[in-house]
Amino acid sequence: MVHAKATVRRSCLVADAEAMWESIFGDRSMSKGDFMERVKKLYT
Repeated sequence: MVHAKATVRRSCLVADAEAMWESIFGDRSMSKGDFMERVKKLYT
């Protein structure tokens, strides 16, 4: 299990990524799930 601090940091990154996705990609071709998976790979 991940440490609480890392979990909090991860959730902040995920929240930032979701906000970024909303502003940049909107309803374009890349799905939100694909984008989130790509972001998670960058930070894991």
